[in-house]
Amino acid sequence: MVKTNYHTHHELCNHAVGTTIDYVKHAVKHGFEELGISDHVYNDRLNDDFRMKEKEFHRYLEDVRKHQALYKDHIKLFLGLECEYIERDPKYYVRLFKDVEYLILGHHFVKNENGN
Repeated sequence: MVKTNYHTHHELCNHAVGTTIDYVKHAVKHGFEELGISDHVYNDRLNDDFRMKEKEFHRYLEDVRKHQALYKDHIKLFLGLECEYIERDPKYYVRLFKDVEYLILGHHFVKNENGN
C-alpha cells in the first residue's frame, strides 16, 4: 500500500499552519511516498478569508516547486490547488491548470433556491 495525501494546505489559506517544508518533513518522517500540496486558490468571485490572495499565488508556486526539487529523492511531491466549482467561468480552471499538476474540488458553497 502506498501512503499518500493529496489534500494538504499551506499557511497562505489562513486556516492552516505551516508551509510546504513542514508538511514534507512530516510526511517523510511517517513514511509517505507521495504528497500533494493543494492550497485554496484565490478567486475574486468569492469574498472570503480562507484562501490565498492572488498576489500570493506566485509565492505559493515557488515554495512548492522549490521543495519538489529539494526532496525529489525522498518523496514525490505534487503541486496542486483546491478550487470551488463556479459555472460562470470555466476558463478560470484552464488558466489555473497551466501552473499546477492537479486541481482538487473543495466545494464549500451551494446555491440556494434563488440561485445565490
